[in-house]
Amino acid sequence: MEMGVFQVLASLKGRSICLKELANITNVDPLLLLRTLRVLVASGVVREVGIEIYASGPVGGLLVVPELYNAVSLIFDEHTAVLPSLPAYLASTSFRNPDDTHSGPFQHAFNTPLAFFDWLETRPDRLAVFNSAMAGQRAGRGQDWFQYANVPSLLLNRRRRSAASPCRKGAAVSPSPTESLTRLCEVKEIPNSDMDDREVLVVDVGGGVGHDLLAFHTQFPHLFYPPHNLRLVLQDLEATIASIPTTGVNHAAQTLPPPAQLTNPHPDIAIQVHDFFTTQPILNARAYYFRTIFHDWPDMESRAILGHTARAMNLESKILINEYVLPEMGVGLFPACLDLSMMATKSALERTESQWRDLVEGVEWEEIGSEEHGSEDGRMQRTARLKLENVIRQGGADEDGGALLESLIVVGKILV
Repeated sequence: MEMGVFQVLASLKGRSICLKELANITNVDPLLLLRTLRVLVASGVVREVGIEIYASGPVGGLLVVPELYNAVSLIFDEHTAVLPSLPAYLASTSFRNPDDTHSGPFQHAFNTPLAFFDWLETRPDRLAVFNSAMAGQRAGRGQDWFQYANVPSLLLNRRRRSAASPCRKGAAVSPSPTESLTRLCEVKEIPNSDMDDREVLVVDVGGGVGHDLLAFHTQFPHLFYPPHNLRLVLQDLEATIASIPTTGVNHAAQTLPPPAQLTNPHPDIAIQVHDFFTTQPILNARAYYFRTIFHDWPDMESRAILGHTARAMNLESKILINEYVLPEMGVGLFPACLDLSMMATKSALERTESQWRDLVEGVEWEEIGSEEHGSEDGRMQRTARLKLENVIRQGGADEDGGALLESLIVVGKILV
């Protein structure tokens, strides 16, 4: 890829080029280029239209798309780089399943004590590649969750709870949506303080540069005006949030189609620096959304993330998890390889429905309740826990080992 072969072939728009001319343009030794092209031709990436005459193939044309180019870079430079040392690492642990994010196959291969994402933070160039690749992963995974899930049923057709809803341990009552937004706007990264009274519909936790939220906003623009008058919140780490372009354009006043890329500020999407291993600052949102977050973490860290989120929820809040749900048998080749890739780089895993249920329903905590839950003095300590309520699968998702599409895992909160 770094030879520039794909870029040159794609620029020809279907026309062919001889080996000598391609070598001159790319400044690559002709014999080395010839030997490399043989593999690319045999793989169907490049077309061989004559003796030492080549043209771009369908796959080669895709590799000039920045997000896909960076996805391949991520796979080869980080994921695949772990594989040669993986057998020796597993043997050194007597073949125990890796579950330590700071002492796993990745740390062994890269000789670092840092967890994968901490390591990325120290290498801005690789972090940029990762963020670009994650933006590109939305392609090929089927529909967005709000296209196959019933959004009104999940998020809109619910009675509004009072300020007496159950709350986190140590507080008397949960704040109202307005109080939640007041707290939200105390965080300096969130602009548009003139909209403090708008209830939060969805918090995209670890949402990158906002592709999913922007797509949701485009699909349901009416939700951000009366009578609904809701808003969205994007959360991610500082380096990722800093990469979101800033603009002074007021998108609400534009008549052109909405931009394909989120810009900061946005009239309906608050942008906030947040580490999901710390207390969730947005209370009582209708939904806390996670896309492909938990497959990056083993169970202990995943439960910590869920626990911080759970303590911010009221009884009508939902956690929405948009990830693969592996079939209990007959797992296809791609998701099976992806599972091993998560193990190699992050000591993490893809999960079956039963594994998702065990993960989610293992999160419980103590909190202060209110009189509507039966205490005589209006206060009592109750045990709360998360409950997996539903797994909503895309139409066409194959549970028999074929093409696997992402599902939406719906999680609620109950008092026990």
